[in-house]
Amino acid sequence: MQIPYSERNIKYAKGESLATSIKNLIRYCTESPQTLFNMHELSIQLKFPRRRFYDVINVLSSIGFCDRVEPVSMVWKGKKCVQETILDLLRRAGVFSESVRLNTIVPLNLCTSISKMTEAFFVLLGAIGRREIDLKEASIFIARGTYRVKTVTHKL
Repeated sequence: MQIPYSERNIKYAKGESLATSIKNLIRYCTESPQTLFNMHELSIQLKFPRRRFYDVINVLSSIGFCDRVEPVSMVWKGKKCVQETILDLLRRAGVFSESVRLNTIVPLNLCTSISKMTEAFFVLLGAIGRREIDLKEASIFIARGTYRVKTVTHKL
């Protein structure tokens, strides 16, 4: 007998962290012969809470792993598109221009969607030329001048 779907009965697989669930998602989609996925069905199949699943898909979409084609569907592109997507993001932000200031490259943006936070974070990393940055420092800079530091920190 199949239990009806409910967010309450979807938990991460026992002992799995969010990071492990994300790795499982990437592995599953990469190894699958199909490229078009129903995100609702996939979240259930991978035992991934739907709200967190959609957040993860928004982040992966921002950096080129996949494209959302409908509210509940995505096309998996895999790692092959990530580098070019991030380089394009950096070009559009003006990271490679010597005359552009950091405040312009990472503009103060009142939109705190996970996709926009992901883009701002990668642009900030590219602009300062580092592979690592303290998330609290990044959050303070991205949210500078607003009351949204906590929101930005949470989303990063």
